Amino acid sequence: MITLPANSLMAKIHNLKSRMPAFLTIETAKIWLDNELSYSERKKALNPVPDEFLNAYSIIKVGDEEEYNKLLEIC
Repeated sequence: MITLPANSLMAKIHNLKSRMPAFLTIETAKIWLDNELSYSERKKALNPVPDEFLNAYSIIKVGDEEEYNKLLEIC
């Protein structure tokens, strides 16, 4: 997995290292996989996803069947 520095949304909600996976579009995947390009040229295809393309939702940890059933009632 290729990781990049986290965008501002992921930095708020994710790990201590402030990293996020790299996401490639069809166009950037073609650049990344083009072995005729230098590594520095291909690396330009890797950019953090803009915040507006992601949504974040709060979740709760479910520890046992009773908690799971309560969660189902909420949903």
